[in-house]
Amino acid sequence: MMEPLKACAGTTRVTFGQVLRRRPFFALWLARFISSIGDWLALLPLFSLIAFQRHGSAAETSMVMVSFSIPVILLGPVAGALIDRSNLKRTLIICDLICAVLATLLAFSGHLYQMYLLMAGLSAASCFFLPGQTAALPLIIPANELLVANSINVQTLQLNQIFAPAVVGFAVAWLGEKNCFYLDAASFLVSALLVSTIRIERKTSRDVFARTSIWADLKAGLKFIVGHPVAQPLHSKATTQNGP
Repeated sequence: MMEPLKACAGTTRVTFGQVLRRRPFFALWLARFISSIGDWLALLPLFSLIAFQRHGSAAETSMVMVSFSIPVILLGPVAGALIDRSNLKRTLIICDLICAVLATLLAFSGHLYQMYLLMAGLSAASCFFLPGQTAALPLIIPANELLVANSINVQTLQLNQIFAPAVVGFAVAWLGEKNCFYLDAASFLVSALLVSTIRIERKTSRDVFARTSIWADLKAGLKFIVGHPVAQPLHSKATTQNGP
């Protein structure tokens, strides 16, 4: 009985500062933070360009959000499975470079359909960064720091959703839409540079991937979610409310 107590007493508390002082995690966290702001640097200036500069209709303006959301809906569920079958570091860098090119092209786009396609491409490439970051965490930090690392990422994402639109709104007013697109491209280049400094080693089993398909992995993931103790009470509540 005394051994578990001694083990607990000897366990040190993991702090935010301790995790952030790890250079690989800090670089990956900062890359994600910068690229998430980059998403707003494309989205809000494009809204402003279509609604105020081009005096677009409500339907034309709303298509910006539609073009951003469709890739998330289509690629979001399978992005993690695709990440597992690829070189993690190379995929993250390539996605950032693609986003940088697309953001630059937004500054030169003249037709609405071009803007929608470029925004869809930006959204599609960004879909791979979050699952890629999640997959990289266990490879760059100790297991006892994973909980704190994930907490930092979640809180950063929430704060970004609160403050980033306001900051980008001021940037649009001061710099103009096109300069925001250039700044967006630069943010993705910085993100790619940060990821390139991280050493990510992952041993994958090609035999396992050969025997399982992406759809099999997706099905297994959905089955896990449905069977998870957190999801079961929600499912039971919904069934009760809907009735037999």
